[in-house]
Amino acid sequence: MNIKVFDNWLRDYLKTKVIPQEIGRLLSCCGPSVERVNKIGNDFVYDIEVTANRPDMMSVVGIAREANAILKSFGKKAEFLPLKFFPKKVLKNKLSLKIEMENRNLCPRFTAVILDNIKVAPSPEWMTRRLEKSGVRSLNNVVDISNYVMIETGQPMHIFDYDKIRNHKMVLRRSKKGESIITIDENKRNLPEGAIVIEDKDRLIDLCGIMGGANSAVSSKTKRVVVFVQIYNPLLIRKTCQALGFWTEAAIRFEKGVDSEGIIPALWRAVELLEKIAFGQVKSKLIDINNIQYKQKKVKVSFSKINQLIGIEITPQKVALILNSLGFKTNIKRDAIEAEVPSWRANDINISEDLIEEIVRIYGYHNLPSILPVNQILEQKTIPEFFWENKTKILLKYLGFSEVYNYSFISAKDLEGFNLDKNKCVKITNPLSSDWEYMRPSLVPCILKNIADNEKNFSKIKIFELSNVYIKKSDNNLPYEFLLLVGALVDKSDKNLFFEAKGIIEFLFKELGIFNIEFRVENALNTQKGRTADIILGKEVIGFLGVLDKKIASCFELNSEPVIFSLNFTKLIKKATCKKIYKSISKYPLYKMDLAFVIDEKVLYKDILETIKKAGGTLVKNIQLFDVYRGKQIGSNRKSLAFAIEYGTNNRTLFGEEVKKTQNKIIQAIQKKFEAKIRDDKYN
Repeated sequence: MNIKVFDNWLRDYLKTKVIPQEIGRLLSCCGPSVERVNKIGNDFVYDIEVTANRPDMMSVVGIAREANAILKSFGKKAEFLPLKFFPKKVLKNKLSLKIEMENRNLCPRFTAVILDNIKVAPSPEWMTRRLEKSGVRSLNNVVDISNYVMIETGQPMHIFDYDKIRNHKMVLRRSKKGESIITIDENKRNLPEGAIVIEDKDRLIDLCGIMGGANSAVSSKTKRVVVFVQIYNPLLIRKTCQALGFWTEAAIRFEKGVDSEGIIPALWRAVELLEKIAFGQVKSKLIDINNIQYKQKKVKVSFSKINQLIGIEITPQKVALILNSLGFKTNIKRDAIEAEVPSWRANDINISEDLIEEIVRIYGYHNLPSILPVNQILEQKTIPEFFWENKTKILLKYLGFSEVYNYSFISAKDLEGFNLDKNKCVKITNPLSSDWEYMRPSLVPCILKNIADNEKNFSKIKIFELSNVYIKKSDNNLPYEFLLLVGALVDKSDKNLFFEAKGIIEFLFKELGIFNIEFRVENALNTQKGRTADIILGKEVIGFLGVLDKKIASCFELNSEPVIFSLNFTKLIKKATCKKIYKSISKYPLYKMDLAFVIDEKVLYKDILETIKKAGGTLVKNIQLFDVYRGKQIGSNRKSLAFAIEYGTNNRTLFGEEVKKTQNKIIQAIQKKFEAKIRDDKYN
């Protein structure tokens, strides 16, 4: 997450003469990444990337605290000015608020205070300027104060109109099925079951940790308010946001975890501003329901372990100085140091390695010497699956293909468009959107969408994807998962694209050391009849090759008919090998003779090939189909196939009569089996 912090605001809590650009550079060296420092008017803004494990830095105070430690480590003069707060003493509890909680785990800590005599008006110019530069729109002084304190301290809060809370009673509970609330942005939210909500007498007034209800919001007529600061169960906040499909700044902070001990300072800071800007007066005692008492965490680590992991020796005094600058309280005990973890770091400092990470981070990775390892570097072990994946990708790249990456999710619409039964697919319980409801059982729909996106700009497309697919099992176990290789070719000007794809597959298998493959003509689903084939490895079907069915192409809004091939890569690589078998080349000459047959259109090439091999016996060394012809000269439903056949032996030179005799046997076998005719001059 990125936050914007203004230099003028930062210096309310950081006393230093270091210029903004230098602060940004040094912060990036040892702490959060400052992506840029921009000048806006007379001020500078730091655009800072905060990692998920450091929610304590999602505030002005948090960045000031971090900058103080880092600047000192570089020898710069700096002083952190902690947030000062002044609790208000109320002699008489004039206004009351009754709180009920369904389950203490919903809200580990709940605090509130009531103010009277509020005057709602526009915010002062200095506050409006700071909020708007931070990306928050100014509404009025009361609402702006809650946003201002959240940005300043990192603690989300909400301010209710006290008089809109019926019976002045709040009940924290989990939402029920079918409940809804209209939030302050005037949107009706249909709540998932189990969201944390607040109701008063008979209605919901707050979607806790995310957004307040419109029916309890501060308005221009508001006179009395409840300043409401709390900590919510982060898991429930996250689940609710996922179910609703939206996040707020408050929700992001709650789901990552906020400082349980920072609630009270944030509350009194808000009260201070309400008194100063909105002229409010505290009319209740502090309500503080602490369901989970904070326990001071202590982590101990030996100096020998610190030095061993870092690789250099750092003095105990230096270690203590670094940890103290980060807010840890330390106690050196002979050969170890014990550190009390500050409340704002309670979620991410748990073990000794966490402490060491903080020490070396502030010490500076750039200060560690470059020392080559003295241990022997072990030979790298290649994982077969990764090896064949990489080899296949390189081969396809050299064949002119581009690799595509798609999400592992797919929509019900795309499943139906490719004739896949969604009931047999793995459904995601809580999808991010309707486009990602299922785990994809095939890569083809995604490839087709890639073609649809690109065919407007490219006349020729060759793409592939090699990724996992997921097949639902009949029971409740995990789905069957395997690697699938899918490729697609598009070229409207090439009528032989199917055969090009077939040649690519044959080349790929050859390079993977697999030779016992077969293409069997079948009418596969989703491909055009007569322009498709199953790919057989041994006796098992491992994929298909075909021209996409026109209805499927129309479904995916394609202007072309791509040739698609799909291979079960998990099964394929089990047969792959790097071993190559070499055969000696015969020192005796080969005889090459051509044969052309006119046969029925339905006769398959592979059947003719098998017949030639069987009739020719061991003398046939090589067979190559070099011409396929269809035309009026040979009649309808007929085709001409021309073969170049090489004859030879490894131990002697063949006689011409032997070759002619073998050639005649082949001709007779083909004529008898397929009713073929030798192509003569009348066809030329």
